[in-house]
Formats: sequence, C-alpha cells, structure tokens
Amino acid sequence: LYTYGCFVDSLKGLMLVDFPGAEGKPSGPAMTWLFTAADNRWRDLAPGGDALPTAGRPTLAYDSGNDVVLCVGLAAEKQNKTFVYSVKDNQWKDLAVQTPKVIEMLVFDRRHKVFLATAAMGCDVYAFRVK
Repeated sequence: LYTYGCFVDSLKGLMLVDFPGAEGKPSGPAMTWLFTAADNRWRDLAPGGDALPTAGRPTLAYDSGNDVVLCVGLAAEKQNKTFVYSVKDNQWKDLAVQTPKVIEMLVFDRRHKVFLATAAMGCDVYAFRVK
C-alpha cells in the first residue's frame, strides 16, 4: 500500500490514512493516524463523519488557514473519491465531486489558497479549493 501523509500544524504531527490488514489485502475501512515526535508514537484519531472507502492510494495535504486536510485517491467502486477532514470537528466529509486520478502529489499553495495535485510526472495538474 502506498499512502502519502502530511504534517498538520495544529495537531503538531504527521497524519496519514492507512488500511488495516496485510499489505495489498485491506480488511476494513481506512483508518486515520497521527504521529507526534514529542510522544514518539502513532495514535488512531478515530474520526467521525463519512466513512472512508476500503481501498485506494490516499494522498493528503493540509490547509492551515482553514485547518482542514484534503484526501484524494481513495477508491470506492473503482471511482476515486475526495474527502475533507476538519481538525476542529475530527470528522471526514465526502465532498461528492468528480475526482481525477491523483496518486503522486498533493500540496497546498498558501499564496493562492488552493490544493494542487497530479497523477505522475508529465500528467495534468488539478486544482482543488475547499470552501
């Protein structure tokens, strides 16, 4: 499994989404993890809200202005999905938008207040804005 995490300033840790079970054989819905260097441990954030799919390549990026994490690349019935995580509410929300194949890079551009994503070198670049 490939997962791309991000540092969440307000939580002071590295956040990622992963699946329980053996590599390549998920056995349940995705779990949301946070690693904090101060504690030197991982903990399950156990967020509420919409359930994340059970497969895919979750790719995350953090928007510090809105204190949210965008997650793209989760597959549901062979269709990519986009979710937003509210740090304040500890909840995921399915954005129900058309999601391109994003598996390599997702970053937040603070100057333009937009998420930028791409599938791989030489592919299109997609922009996401969370309101």
